[in-house]
Amino acid sequence: MDRGTEDGSSKRQNSSLQNGNSEIGLVEVQKLEYGTRTLQKSVRLIVNDAPDVIELERISNSSSTDPSIKAELEQNKLLHLASQLKTKYKLGQLKIFDDIAESHVEISDEEKTKLEAISELPEDKMQIDIPYLTPSALVLSHTGLDGTMPPLPVIKDPHLYERVFIHKSTINLKSYLQQHELINLHNERLEFLGDSILNNLATLIIYDRFPGASEGDLTKIRSHLIDNKTLKEFSFEYGLNKKLRTNINEEILKLSDQKIYADIFEAYVGALGIERGLDFAEIKDWLAKLYEKKLSEFDIEYDIQPLNKEAKTELYSVLGTAQFHPTYHVISKGDGTNQPFEIECKMGNDVLGFGTASNMKDAGLRAAMTALNNKPMLEKYHKLRMATDRKESVKLTKKVKVPEEEPAKPKLVMVNSSIFPVKGNEDDPLDSDAKNRLYAEIGKRIGEVPQYEIASINNGVAVVELKIKGVTVATATDKSKKRAMTRAAMALVNNREALEELCK
Repeated sequence: MDRGTEDGSSKRQNSSLQNGNSEIGLVEVQKLEYGTRTLQKSVRLIVNDAPDVIELERISNSSSTDPSIKAELEQNKLLHLASQLKTKYKLGQLKIFDDIAESHVEISDEEKTKLEAISELPEDKMQIDIPYLTPSALVLSHTGLDGTMPPLPVIKDPHLYERVFIHKSTINLKSYLQQHELINLHNERLEFLGDSILNNLATLIIYDRFPGASEGDLTKIRSHLIDNKTLKEFSFEYGLNKKLRTNINEEILKLSDQKIYADIFEAYVGALGIERGLDFAEIKDWLAKLYEKKLSEFDIEYDIQPLNKEAKTELYSVLGTAQFHPTYHVISKGDGTNQPFEIECKMGNDVLGFGTASNMKDAGLRAAMTALNNKPMLEKYHKLRMATDRKESVKLTKKVKVPEEEPAKPKLVMVNSSIFPVKGNEDDPLDSDAKNRLYAEIGKRIGEVPQYEIASINNGVAVVELKIKGVTVATATDKSKKRAMTRAAMALVNNREALEELCK
């Protein structure tokens, strides 16, 4: 082999990946990124500041030039190279300098063909494989680690997808990049957008689901849905945390509040928002399914069920006759804003249900909804209805409406101060039906209606007093007024000794 052939072979080897490495890792990517940015800066410096060969000669020969500078100009090979490059550029022989400076170097099909001809790598090795952008890396646990989660919407753009998992700490060392370049290399902006989308879609979901909920309750429910704890759980269940790229030490992450994992979930939602444009229907549907378990818990915790507008009709169809049917009585008249309406549903002297709402109509419907869940009373009055001759009932109501005499209500004697008031335990599991059961029993046995009064609210804790005919028989505290009322009812209805003493 002659020298020319050997040199040609050597050049071809150097033009390919010399060690046969067809993969580029994150470190290599950062090195190349830094080198390319340095090249751009250097090109601009040479084009703008370097003298061409004529200018360099004039400076070297000028009598005004310091002798020490002249010596440097004559001996500095890199300066002469810069001068030669500037000359070539001015003569139009290095137009690629402009392309490099503007990040706009194009490779033609003809150039690609020439590159393939001189490359010794097999065709299947020609493509550089960056591990974190391979298709396998795009696969997540789309139905959760246990396969029970609603399918995770797919981000189709691989670059947008990868950006979701890049924490800001990974690009802190890239000081050679401009701020506008850095800001779109990590997930911070996606996180900001996702936070806004989550806030709005969660609002729409709970607004539709809880039509009877107050503004305060809706705010509390939403805060639970979008807080860092909830979002972090979702992130772990879908395995998003495993794809996080960060320079933060893993041990430090374990000891932190791990908000960084909630941020990934927000960034994922933000990326979905960008890819779906203004159409959030798919995202909202996914979130509604994702939140279903927590929303069911809120149904119990806040004692809020979707309003059944047919509740009164359904209850009448089960119990009512023309002669004897459910009636609705206002216990507390609301003001439409801060004070709710309170209505009880009765059959004769028995209280079947109780409802509260911002208006009288909805409060009555909620009372009927509660009555529909009062199985003992439903069974009692359904049997009575079935035993009633419907024709006779109709005839009676057509002839004359006979007013029922209200039985005299027994007076409440002085209660035993050693027993009352009983106190609710804030640590007991909440029994959302306690108020209804107490209304039913107290109404049936002594014909009274329990009254709940807010004694005070200190540091966000409500103190409630439960009164029968003006006498305080139970007290309870909780962060929510409704929960405190329920706990006061629980304290009395679960204390049989106190209840029997009260109903003597």
